[in-house]
Amino acid sequence: TISLVILLAFGFLGMKHGDALLIWFSLAFSASLTVFLFFNRNPASVFMGDSGSLTLGFLISLLSIRALEYLPSVSILYIGAVPL
Repeated sequence: TISLVILLAFGFLGMKHGDALLIWFSLAFSASLTVFLFFNRNPASVFMGDSGSLTLGFLISLLSIRALEYLPSVSILYIGAVPL
């Protein structure tokens, strides 16, 4: 859910500035995370594992670098810290 909140924040940032990369990647992965959370209720039938969490971390870092065009670097840290 933390990654979902961060990705949705990047999606709204992309919509505000008209950046297609931010919009499509963040919304596509947000949709896939929503489906993952739906199927991961008790009893869990889907396991994300290390590869899934590393992919999410890579995508969030990629979108953070892309978002540096629109926000100062401290704001990027706030986007990551708000869910925590």
